[in-house]
Amino acid sequence: MEDEQSVKFANQISENGWQQGSILPLSLTSQIDLSKDIIAIVISHDCDLLTANFIDEPFVEIALARVSKKNGSLLWGKNPRKLQLKICGSQQEYYEIKAWEKRQVKRELLATNKPDQQINIDDQNLKVLQRWLGKRYFRAAFPDEFNNRWKNGKNKISKILRNDAENISAIYLLGSNAELPKDKNYIIELRATMAVDDFDDFKKRNQAQNVVQQIETELNSCDGIEIAETILLSEADISLDDLKILKRWDFDSMSIRDSESAIAEEPI
Repeated sequence: MEDEQSVKFANQISENGWQQGSILPLSLTSQIDLSKDIIAIVISHDCDLLTANFIDEPFVEIALARVSKKNGSLLWGKNPRKLQLKICGSQQEYYEIKAWEKRQVKRELLATNKPDQQINIDDQNLKVLQRWLGKRYFRAAFPDEFNNRWKNGKNKISKILRNDAENISAIYLLGSNAELPKDKNYIIELRATMAVDDFDDFKKRNQAQNVVQQIETELNSCDGIEIAETILLSEADISLDDLKILKRWDFDSMSIRDSESAIAEEPI
């Protein structure tokens, strides 16, 4: 059973407006020895933030975000190890989070501090953050043989996505899950999605279509890979049935064994 003081702290945390995606104010980041150029974002679930049980939930987990130059390959959660978000109210629009850069803060400190009132994460970027956090532990894997076949096109695809893929929210592949012999091609269907509002914008959709066609060209140029079909869709047109068979392609250098890849750049 929670004691009276714990219930009081939990109520104060709730009244102060803390929730997943809240940003720690400077008064609090200074207490935990974070430099002024780092934004600390609460990533603990709301239920864990607001519980009166401080024995089982003594800490709040935060992700560290740093100012970053816009990189289309890191937007929308396309990379499971790095994420770029837009921070509303900040002079520096884009911030980058690395999956391994997290801290724990005593949860009771939230009872005496309010979230930053000048900057925040909007609902759309919060949903991207939530999905990205989950993908750290649950995401699709592709056959090693398939990964080895497209590694020669990695640099070009990486550049395409980094520079031009801002409006593409995800890329999905459908193909064999087997380790195919060298003389048998992977026949792949490629699906790329856009947020509904972006898809309805002709200029954005046309630009994204060009990006998808470039990716198709690069994959087709890889020995042993054949793109049978490429479609650009609104997120509204992807069904639950589709997601049961499609695999989200997180363009990630760790999908290719380091010993077999000469690419030093960390990707998408």
